[in-house]
Amino acid sequence: MKKSAFEYSIKILLIGEDKNAEELLSDTLKAVGYNTIVADTAGDARDVLNKSGIDLVIADPGLSDRSWQELLDLAVKNARIPIIFITNRDDQQKNKYFEMVSDGILTRPFRINQVEELIAATLLNYDKSSIVSGNRFKKIIMVDDDEAILSVLGNALAILGYDTVLARSGEEALEKFKKEQFDILITDYMMPGLSGKELITAVKKIKPDIPVVMITGYPLAYPPGVAKSEGIDAYLFKPFRINQLKDVISKLLPDEN
Repeated sequence: MKKSAFEYSIKILLIGEDKNAEELLSDTLKAVGYNTIVADTAGDARDVLNKSGIDLVIADPGLSDRSWQELLDLAVKNARIPIIFITNRDDQQKNKYFEMVSDGILTRPFRINQVEELIAATLLNYDKSSIVSGNRFKKIIMVDDDEAILSVLGNALAILGYDTVLARSGEEALEKFKKEQFDILITDYMMPGLSGKELITAVKKIKPDIPVVMITGYPLAYPPGVAKSEGIDAYLFKPFRINQLKDVISKLLPDEN
């Protein structure tokens, strides 16, 4: 079954024998927007991988040689899924193997921002390698009041090959929309001044048939079900992958080449 435009999130599989540590990491990642599943063994992990669309594996194989070897085997057999290993700084033998078969290493102790940065970099590398650009005739306006996020999304859309215009507020976006023709609008929900929802309402009065994508890090403030009932065409939770953004745009602009 294909995903609808309201079912996107980054799904991470956490593997480790220290259940408390894995649950703590899981709760922390969930708090910043990731969808996580915890597996205690490599065998349980294989079952999850066979049933679920996992985007990334984070594995802590440090407690037994058997677990470690199974996880190395898991990494080789699931080469299309990026894997990050958690290890100890002084475990040089294992680190050497991990560098050969993994996409990243988290060395204890680490902070959550280090985890987020490594996840983002790892998924970006995977997505960039699988994307073929060729959509320059499609013009997108991207709106977000956070300049760092706007820059990242602008780069992502450039990687996908779109002609992209960036706006740092709803008011700026509306003025640009009055002067230029766009094929799709992508906007953050929570912005000072003109909100994403208000911007979409104003834009739809000018061009009723333009597809719109709502992005948000606060789904409880504007649930996807409500957004869908109010005519939003697609909905993305932060954080999300470039290939998920590409998939959403492809559904809304099916005639792109």
